[in-house]
Amino acid sequence: MRKLIRIWVFLLPILAAVTACSGSSPEPSPASGKPAHLVYIIDGSTSPATINDATVMRAAEDRVGEEMKRDAQLGDTLIVFQVGSTDASRMVSYPAIHTGYNLRLPAAHARLVGQMNEIAARFRDQGGDTSTHLIESLEAIRPECASGRDVITMLTDGVEESDSYSAATVLSAGKPVNLPSPPGRYLAGCHKVILLGFGLSVDLSAGGRPQLLPARSLAALRQGWLNYLTAAGMRAQDVEFVSAF
Repeated sequence: MRKLIRIWVFLLPILAAVTACSGSSPEPSPASGKPAHLVYIIDGSTSPATINDATVMRAAEDRVGEEMKRDAQLGDTLIVFQVGSTDASRMVSYPAIHTGYNLRLPAAHARLVGQMNEIAARFRDQGGDTSTHLIESLEAIRPECASGRDVITMLTDGVEESDSYSAATVLSAGKPVNLPSPPGRYLAGCHKVILLGFGLSVDLSAGGRPQLLPARSLAALRQGWLNYLTAAGMRAQDVEFVSAF
């Protein structure tokens, strides 16, 4: 993870300008007493560095572990989805990981990483999806947000490439990103949404090295997602965009 920071140190001025993380919302009242759902959505399409690059993937796994230390409690459930195409298998989660006294948080994180690595191994063997139906998948998953501590972490570059919308086309034309409107405020009550590896893509024509989107494109993509997520019920300060680790 530290190596990744050194490799991309030249990106930090850009990140500070356009992708600074928002502050977290206040801690929920412990009186609710409800276990949280921590949902991890892995973008298995051909562009995100979080699945294409092993170093970035390991850094993302470490970052997920740090987030778990901050947000997770015993009794919470971790759920992993792979998204990309509209194949029915993409709407079925991996076996849920239920934390408790028989499965402490470090062991739960190790099991979570195992599921993520399974997705990465299949990606290496079979190749990535040619589409990125992030929004459609998120709406189909409908994460449960009843505890006040529920967190959705999306490991993705955030470049929506679906049947109805191409963020790449819009960005290449220098236009604003206007993602399709959500079906109501279905994310209301969620504690946080984190887009991990945001704007960090792999260009196979350039040797397959991770590259951050240009500042203007990154800002447009960020605003497009912020507009969508707030319309879906999130508060702006509870959305985090993380482009470097």
